[in-house]
Amino acid sequence: MAAAVFISICGCSRVTPSSTKYIAQGYALNTYVKVTLYGSGSDEIAGRAVDMCSEYERIFSRTDEDSMLYRLNNAGSLTRKEAADDKGFDELTALVRSGIEYGKLTDGALDITIEPVSSLWKFGTDEAALPDAGQIADALTKVDYSKVEVTDDFIELNGCRLDLGATAKGYIAGKICDYLKKEGVTGAIVDLGGNISCIGTKADGTGFTVGIKKPFDEEGQMSLALDLSDMNIVTSGVYERYFYDNDKLYHHILNPATGYPCENGLLSVTVISADAAQCDALSTGCFVLGMDKAKDLVEGLDGVYAVFIDDNYDVYYTKGTERFIKE
Repeated sequence: MAAAVFISICGCSRVTPSSTKYIAQGYALNTYVKVTLYGSGSDEIAGRAVDMCSEYERIFSRTDEDSMLYRLNNAGSLTRKEAADDKGFDELTALVRSGIEYGKLTDGALDITIEPVSSLWKFGTDEAALPDAGQIADALTKVDYSKVEVTDDFIELNGCRLDLGATAKGYIAGKICDYLKKEGVTGAIVDLGGNISCIGTKADGTGFTVGIKKPFDEEGQMSLALDLSDMNIVTSGVYERYFYDNDKLYHHILNPATGYPCENGLLSVTVISADAAQCDALSTGCFVLGMDKAKDLVEGLDGVYAVFIDDNYDVYYTKGTERFIKE
């Protein structure tokens, strides 16, 4: 993910810092969140950063009946006037627009209208189970991000439903980093359940060591260690949420084309860039694309890097990633 203390409580990536000054922790976005400030800031600033997660959750949550997204999904459309919250509506439209753009970029490998399918699988709950094939086929008819219409004043789903789980944490992490920088923070780690954002350096001027977890390893072994500063890193892996049915593993990274978990020989995909939202969206999109297409996509983007771990536990990475690797 090499100092003695791991920052991340849970998730795919873990951080080893030194000399912590201000720390705030909480639970939001269905995961543990932690903000650690180095050399500048205050307890109040760190705490406010964590509180922002709950505020955004009230906009983007798919399951909270009071959230703006829940209202949109159940009504099928939402106007700015109906939202009765200009700031929240602007945040929601921005995230939906971003999701549509990443859908185009990945040729539908990332599809924010996957909700009719993802809700059938119920990953992350005690009820996760293999859905009926007919239910999946029916749900797939409602998956098509290109049907969603967004303007500054309304969102129209046209028969679709949104699941922003593959994009929201990255978007929120970016907003938190913007806030911390505005408050004069020069060194920080923002950890949203394994979505890691690094601001500046630690107090001693060194970068942050972030490790990519070895899939399914319960002892915390790393497949690769990276040295990061002013960068974000997000990993999507089959070992995060899964269950077995008749000795077959079913994981939570669903292929929008089939409605079933991806089966492409990958165990995890990690994306690194200066844009937290980009990392989050592309980690899922690249996993669905598979290693060859994903490498072509990433290597065609400026300042974006990716690491792939296949089902033989072999590690591959895109051009330029070697600049971050710690020996």
